[in-house]
Amino acid sequence: MTRLHTLHPATLFGGFTIGLVLLTWLAEAYGLQVTDPQSLQPVCLQSIIHAEGIRWLLRHLTDHFILHPAFGHALLALFAWGTLMHSHLLNALLRLSALQPYSARTLLLLPVVSGVLVPLCSSEVAFLFLPPWVICLFRQRQLPPQVGLFTVILAISCGFTHFSLFMAVTTPLILPLLLWHSCRLLQRESSVRRRKPSPLLTGHPLPSEYPFHPSAKQPPLSYRERRALVFSLVGGAIYLLLILWASYPVGGILRSVDGGLLHSPLMEGLVSLISIGLALMSGIYGWVSGRYRHDSQLIEGFSELLFQLRDYLLILFVAAQMSAIYHYSHLDTYLLIQTQQLLSALLSPLTLPNGALEALVALIQQPITLLSPFFIYMPLIMVYLRWIQPTATYFTLWHYSWLPLLLIGLFRVLLWMAWWQFGWPFTL
Repeated sequence: MTRLHTLHPATLFGGFTIGLVLLTWLAEAYGLQVTDPQSLQPVCLQSIIHAEGIRWLLRHLTDHFILHPAFGHALLALFAWGTLMHSHLLNALLRLSALQPYSARTLLLLPVVSGVLVPLCSSEVAFLFLPPWVICLFRQRQLPPQVGLFTVILAISCGFTHFSLFMAVTTPLILPLLLWHSCRLLQRESSVRRRKPSPLLTGHPLPSEYPFHPSAKQPPLSYRERRALVFSLVGGAIYLLLILWASYPVGGILRSVDGGLLHSPLMEGLVSLISIGLALMSGIYGWVSGRYRHDSQLIEGFSELLFQLRDYLLILFVAAQMSAIYHYSHLDTYLLIQTQQLLSALLSPLTLPNGALEALVALIQQPITLLSPFFIYMPLIMVYLRWIQPTATYFTLWHYSWLPLLLIGLFRVLLWMAWWQFGWPFTL
């Protein structure tokens, strides 16, 4: 068991990939298939252990990695956070917030509420930009940064899919459970701290520009830093107004062809727009405060966190291949149709409200729904976690997440039963 807990995430994803290949090979050999109820076409499981599958894998091996959405988004986020740290803008914001007294519960409630509300617009934005800020904020308050990280990741996971009225309404009800989980972790780590220094609290030597070591006392902002902060915030406000001006009118350039915002350039390029805005604010702060005097110093800020890509690239490469093989084998469609047919057969004698079957299928797949962000953004989450705990593995995430995930799944099943008894609609 000791060796199992020291497995690298890339090794775990490699083992999952090999198991998936063997499973689909056996399924294809036995001819497993299911009929799609909509198109009435058979859905057959297929493996890559044949000539066509190997040709497909060789053609798209690099595309699965380079074209993975998490790859480009994570690079942009690391560029933005690198400039924030290197220009000392993040340090100034945290030092400014240190002047205001906040209680521990208020501090814990902030990432939970933000983690639920932000995914309503874009889950990628929450995963990319919220965890680093929560880590810095918790570390500034001399609280275990892992507590904030696990809390916000769980909150984002709960709001990762909002496809029905049931999911949208019940997601905010998870807030008390996540708050209880955060307080429980905080109390446990605080008790450990009183006995002996804990790795969760002391962490690991972080990058030179990482703000707020718990033992360091930060001086107040100087006049030059306050002026640079004002210029930076004004520049960010102007940039935000320009985005609103380009997206608010019906004919705005950031709207979609039909005039909506759902699949518009604004939503699809939201990560890029936020990264550019943060880099712009960091550059303004650096120039006004005297931190930057040459363009090469700004370029150094962009590359401040690129050293974290060592593990990230390897993990993402293996995880992207596993995800591509999973979709290529049609296993996702097969499992979904099989689940729907089984539930339809079991619940056919009952009269269900509109959308109840789809909501129940989502509940049956609740573990996959809650864990999907871990698999999609697992490399980036490990980058965040290894900032403060370099010995962390996938089992570290599971150790701190399995109980709330289990409780959330059971809680939503009970809510579904009550919802069904009242006869409320499940779809929007």
